[in-house]
Amino acid sequence: MLAPDRMQKMEAQARERCLGALGDVVAEIGMERPLADYSKPEILRLVQAIVSAYQVAMRQVGEETLAIERAHFAAQGLTHPDDEAPF
Repeated sequence: MLAPDRMQKMEAQARERCLGALGDVVAEIGMERPLADYSKPEILRLVQAIVSAYQVAMRQVGEETLAIERAHFAAQGLTHPDDEAPF
């Protein structure tokens, strides 16, 4: 289990990475239209784009974080706790 502050940092990074997907859909639908005027299919497109982008971003951020941590531990001659046998 990840510490809450560590998870919050990763989630914040993933949210930042979703902005491109959000902007792409809004640009396709029409930036001049207020969100309240979007149809249900348009809202669902927007939600799908954001959720998909967030899932991809969380996976990437997790992999990047783990790589950085492994390098940190290796530089100290240690094994990352996630790589140790649980028995």
